[in-house]
Amino acid sequence: MQAEKRRLRHLRNIAARNIVNRNGFRLLDTYFTLHLCDNTKICKEFYRSEVIKNSLNPTWRSLDFGLIPDRLDTSVSCFVVRIWGGKKDSYQLLIEWNVNLDGLKYLGQQIHARSPNEVIFGLNDGYYGASYEQKGQSGIQKNSLLQVDQNCVRNSYDIFSLLRIPCKCLNILMQPNALELEFSNIRNL
Repeated sequence: MQAEKRRLRHLRNIAARNIVNRNGFRLLDTYFTLHLCDNTKICKEFYRSEVIKNSLNPTWRSLDFGLIPDRLDTSVSCFVVRIWGGKKDSYQLLIEWNVNLDGLKYLGQQIHARSPNEVIFGLNDGYYGASYEQKGQSGIQKNSLLQVDQNCVRNSYDIFSLLRIPCKCLNILMQPNALELEFSNIRNL
């Protein structure tokens, strides 16, 4: 069964971790806005969160879908999130991200901070975020790749081995001692 596609209507809350503060303040007041988009433009905001005071790691309240216009198509999986930061009435754009919910990586049932300007999306089944590649930090991820000598790599199976599986299963069911025989054959490989 194919996994259910993630849609805007499944979004429950948004959090940000390790916001890079370039405003000169020690802590920031932050809020986010959500915008629909297409390939050429970003539309006017359709949702604005509450302001979280004095934090570089805000977790905003659950989205209030009552504040979202009735005619808005919540079946979309792509939208833009903008995170704003500042003090009093002076806010500037800190993070802008064109989000594709289907492209996010599952992070788990709890929010974990791992990198600067991490934006985390709470959906029905847990929290999701971007891998380093999606955020333009591919260098970090590339350094953590495992280097393997290609001469030492071999397939653990081939197509002919896979095709023999149904026959072996039938063999095991038909003959009472076949299971022990198959185990001994496997051990001798």
